[in-house]
Amino acid sequence: MRHALILALSALAGAAQAQSPGDALYAPQGDWAGAAGQINWSTYTFRDWNGNGVYDFGDTPLAAVATAVARDEIGLAIVASNANGFGNFKTLRGSDEAVINTAGTYSFAVVVPPGWRLTTGNGTQTIEVADDPESSTGLRLTESITPIGLAPYLTVSGTYGGEAPAHLSLAFDGEEMRGVDVQPGERFRIPAGTAEMTLSDGTTTRAVAIGQSPVDVGVFGAREHAGLQGRLITFEDLAGYELFKLPNGYQGLNWHDLNLIHRNTTPGSQGYVNGASSGHYTAYTTNTRPGEIDLDSGFDLISIEMSVAWRDAEGQRALIEAWSGDRLVASDSVTLSVLGPVTYAPALVGITRLRITPEHGWQIVIDDLRVNTN
Repeated sequence: MRHALILALSALAGAAQAQSPGDALYAPQGDWAGAAGQINWSTYTFRDWNGNGVYDFGDTPLAAVATAVARDEIGLAIVASNANGFGNFKTLRGSDEAVINTAGTYSFAVVVPPGWRLTTGNGTQTIEVADDPESSTGLRLTESITPIGLAPYLTVSGTYGGEAPAHLSLAFDGEEMRGVDVQPGERFRIPAGTAEMTLSDGTTTRAVAIGQSPVDVGVFGAREHAGLQGRLITFEDLAGYELFKLPNGYQGLNWHDLNLIHRNTTPGSQGYVNGASSGHYTAYTTNTRPGEIDLDSGFDLISIEMSVAWRDAEGQRALIEAWSGDRLVASDSVTLSVLGPVTYAPALVGITRLRITPEHGWQIVIDDLRVNTN
């Protein structure tokens, strides 16, 4: 039966005169010029976590970044990088459906998002495309399209909660690096570098750890602040799950309307990819509901990384409230992006409940909570 089936298939494959069925089924390609088919030529964008301008170990794909392609200075298309960091351009010589369909001088230009910087120095790559009738597309790149690295500008921002005008000083090792004059209730944003620094208005001083993402300290100057020490919750200890509702008791805290997700579980979501500030797992708010974390005995929230899950939610704010018992001790608002996390670093002391509300109901991605618990 099996032999008869193979012979029948071989005949369909044009193997009537072959010595064996495999001669036709596995024959090497003979007409290379007739073998062309449409494939993707791609750019690759990555989050340059250490900012060194090199795609190296620890860097991760960056989704939702736009790249434009032009031929002989005529714009052809703009695509967004997918969850794997690739911006795909359909390629096939002579095809009206393909973006790249003829020889010429092509330019691939990344559109750098606001608040981000190019680290690799290759914002526009100009490459000759030549005819090659025996290639898979009938065309050939004469040189490589090199990976495109991006990193956010680092800043410390927040709202000044003092009662009188003040000068805010961001200092390193006792020396002011940058400063800004503020009025009560005014938003501020101070350029920063990767370091443990201090923020002071002359009366209140608090430590701020600037890592690889912009930092929002919430309201500064109106409440007690915890130190920088604490244990880090990365969700990587739950590896093995793709989608998982966080249970009460995980890491000694209670979790409500918060799920765990692997960065590649949901096709088309850029934020689950870009929001994973360490490893592959994050948590997210679910069912358009606020996510809550609580502990009756109290905990300190030093910092938490937050982004949005979808491009359509770019700029959505996270409304953050914290209670100590029945007393509301913090009420902040942080603007989020799909491109990568903001470090919300309120350094809250002794809270019993934290609520994170998505302003418009779109999922908020959270990672790398730094907390103290009793």
